[in-house]
Amino acid sequence: MTAGVVGRTGAIGRIGVIGVIANPNSRVHRRDPDHVQQLVRVLGDRGTVVQTPSIDEVRRAAERFRADGIDVLGISGGDGTIAHTLTGVLAVYGDAPLPRIAFLSAGTVNTIPRGLGLTLDGPAMLRRILAGEVRIDRRHILQIGDMNGFIFGSGAIAQFCEAYYETGAPSAAMSARLLARAVGSAFVRGPFSRRLMARFKARVTVDGERWPIDDFAIVMAGTVPELGLGSRPFYRCDERPGHFALLGIHCGAAGLAVELPRVFRGVGMDPRKVIDVVARDAVIEADAPFQFVVDGDLIRSEGTLRVRTGPLLELLLPAA
Repeated sequence: MTAGVVGRTGAIGRIGVIGVIANPNSRVHRRDPDHVQQLVRVLGDRGTVVQTPSIDEVRRAAERFRADGIDVLGISGGDGTIAHTLTGVLAVYGDAPLPRIAFLSAGTVNTIPRGLGLTLDGPAMLRRILAGEVRIDRRHILQIGDMNGFIFGSGAIAQFCEAYYETGAPSAAMSARLLARAVGSAFVRGPFSRRLMARFKARVTVDGERWPIDDFAIVMAGTVPELGLGSRPFYRCDERPGHFALLGIHCGAAGLAVELPRVFRGVGMDPRKVIDVVARDAVIEADAPFQFVVDGDLIRSEGTLRVRTGPLLELLLPAA
């Protein structure tokens, strides 16, 4: 059992029909054109693999899988693929029972699967599923405006992602280099730090109660523990069923930099620097449009955004 949350994990019974949605634009698929065929060979006659290069194709695949009554939905792609696929699938299924979800990692960083302890590649994970060597992790997804995802970030999180993609060479190593650059810049008040830490001014109302601060470096939320690179700011995500971890960091760059060791250990920051709560519903009202991140993808809000607890999913993870 996951500590503190009764009934979150459990064993799985017989594995039925499997449907796999594969994003051909993900990093692994681009580098290895045979990767999809590997999934097809592993799956054999136990299901179907559909390549979905667009959101419309995701919806069509979801409609097909709902009609076929699949038991497991595999998602082959990176973190952004997971968010866009689940957004499409949840829209198609509506109130109908959802299939169990399996992450068949094929992205650049795979933050969400790795944060849940999944380090297997797609074919290896699919073999585990077919052998029944998996367990169920029951976990809510977030509803972020019209999107679904496990991680939301605004302010410095969005600015960091923008700088990361500007490099043209996204990777875990590049992300680590940018983080080191940001920390160094923070202590000398350099231009990179000033860019990342441009203040995010917004009124935040959480479960009907207005936060007393409206000037932030970061507002972020998650239903998984990790944000990336092993950092664990959402250490409270499993604290209460139906809730997510929500943080409003309002200190400056140097103040945040000295808190990073605590963030990586998965313990609370200095409460003078952050509002750190668990929540079911948050409304963010900014005076101007702003960028935010859903599972690594940059999206634009026109000024008001609602983040709330989304549907409860049954995720398949390797058995211990």
